[in-house]
Amino acid sequence: MNPGDQWHDDTSASPRESPYLRARIPRILLPNCEVQRPKEPTMFMTTVELPVDILLAIFGYLTPNDILIVRQTCKKLFEITHLRSLWHRLMQSHVLEENIPVPGLGQRPLESLTAGEIERHTFQALRFRQNWISESPMPTTEVSLSTVPNSRIVSLQFLSNSGCQWLISLTMVTPLTGPRLFLLQCWDLQTPSPTCVALRELRQIGSMAATNNPSGSAVLAVQCPQHSIQILSISPNPSNPVNGFVTLASFRDDISTPHLFTGSTLLTGDVNSRFRLWKIENPQTKIELQNPDHHQAERVLAALLDERFVVVVRSTTLEVYELPRVTPETMQERVLHPIVQHRWPWRIDTVVISAQAVWPRTQLRLPAPINILIRFGSLFPWPINLLHHYELRPNTFYVQSNSISEENLPFQFPPILRQTFGSPVRLFAPTDLVLGSCGSAMWIDSHTEDYFGHSNCGQRLAGKYSSGLMAKDHEDEEATLSDQLASTAATSVYRVHEADSWVRLALDECEGRVAIGHVHGEISILGYA
Repeated sequence: MNPGDQWHDDTSASPRESPYLRARIPRILLPNCEVQRPKEPTMFMTTVELPVDILLAIFGYLTPNDILIVRQTCKKLFEITHLRSLWHRLMQSHVLEENIPVPGLGQRPLESLTAGEIERHTFQALRFRQNWISESPMPTTEVSLSTVPNSRIVSLQFLSNSGCQWLISLTMVTPLTGPRLFLLQCWDLQTPSPTCVALRELRQIGSMAATNNPSGSAVLAVQCPQHSIQILSISPNPSNPVNGFVTLASFRDDISTPHLFTGSTLLTGDVNSRFRLWKIENPQTKIELQNPDHHQAERVLAALLDERFVVVVRSTTLEVYELPRVTPETMQERVLHPIVQHRWPWRIDTVVISAQAVWPRTQLRLPAPINILIRFGSLFPWPINLLHHYELRPNTFYVQSNSISEENLPFQFPPILRQTFGSPVRLFAPTDLVLGSCGSAMWIDSHTEDYFGHSNCGQRLAGKYSSGLMAKDHEDEEATLSDQLASTAATSVYRVHEADSWVRLALDECEGRVAIGHVHGEISILGYA
């Protein structure tokens, strides 16, 4: 003890009871002494104790599969993971913003769906996308439609209108005796076994265009010898398929061929390769699309129509025209020249064009990216064995309220070459190209050596998906054709067969359906959703 220290009379107290001794005696000398410290209040909460809005914010960063795991932990999280607001956010972030179609949703808005319906559609869309972009997608359903003997499919197109899902087919029938005829049919796809709800027999047909914006009752524009162009609709509940097609209007002014049908606007071309836009409500007023740089008129191979402009693909050029803002008082015939044009490196043999539905731009009604799939021709009687995917990307500096000009274009010009695919086609072998509304390209070609060991016959149904989400793409620089790597390994192969009987192709990407027309008149419908 040091001098000055005072002795505390705690001899009667044990080390456990004396605070002074507990402080002075080392802990090692008191093996049985448990130090009692005041219990501090905890600053942490368990996950279950968090407020519901905080949990919903956290769960918004999880995947739908993670939500199913969280759901199995406790009763509270089980109830929270069934909330509609959570699945609405998951549907928006994992499906809509990723530009994934939702099969079975149709035109129903999300606001009309329950939490269970949104959850079911979310998982169905994700499973469909995983299958659709795989190397060998597997169809979940397959249906065959038989028409008549001695026939050949000429045209196929999917249509969706007012909750109806249809397939329009045009079949050429060559009987053993007598002249050939054409069968125009509409198939209802909302039943497990599609049925023909409309049928019309045509002795002769020049061309047909199905509307790509079926907001009204008109769905088809058909060129017939009796009437220049007939506008047809489909009866909702016909007693007999023969009465299913209803003629809404007939135009006899001149012999013209329909090339594009959007809403109530038609793009038609005559024998002199003059192409004009006109509305079926006012057929007398026509707007001619004319390119003065062409020494001789070139026919239009494909076109895409918007409220403000029309994009035209000819054999050697890509052109953008501004459509005038016409009122009933100012309607008059006029000639339009392209605001801007791009010349292709070679003459086009086959081309398809389609606007890609990108969810943020669709909501804001901004111009959507335009996909163009091209097979160029060659100096020989067959086209080249490559497919080129071009894209017109939206111009972020485009001002919709101003007139379209070279300084105010809705798209970046010239188009960007996104990718080149190897797609061999044998001489005189049938082939076809289609583009989906969500970025899928599909084609029929003759690349069958990898599957059958020979190349004298056989066909392949292949495809490629492009998201169209520019923020996630890293292909901002335009590539030249020599820089592109033509590869068949990167594509999805949907089906192959050891014959040359496929002649036509149709794609409904929103519902995950593909229709294949055969040379003997059969139609195969493959479902991947």
